[in-house]
Amino acid sequence: MVWRISKTAGENRPPVIFVPGWGFDGRILELAGPLLPWHHPEGFMDPASFRQDLLGFLDREGLDRVRLAGWSMGAHLALDFARDYPERVAELSLF
Repeated sequence: MVWRISKTAGENRPPVIFVPGWGFDGRILELAGPLLPWHHPEGFMDPASFRQDLLGFLDREGLDRVRLAGWSMGAHLALDFARDYPERVAELSLF
């Protein structure tokens, strides 16, 4: 999975990972105007491998903890990740 990485400086909180829902990918954030300072997948996600894909991304980027924002199917995936790796999730927002 390819992730778009936001290079927003100055915030001391863990970064936000947007987990999109079924039928669209993280590029949906571009419709909101100026790009939100969130990391997100650039293509469609495979629900079966999402947890391992996200864990690998966090490890490659050196991110110990993140804030997850999940929409629709992405909310289920974010919840599963938070259940399996609670030490990696600082906040969880499900929509």
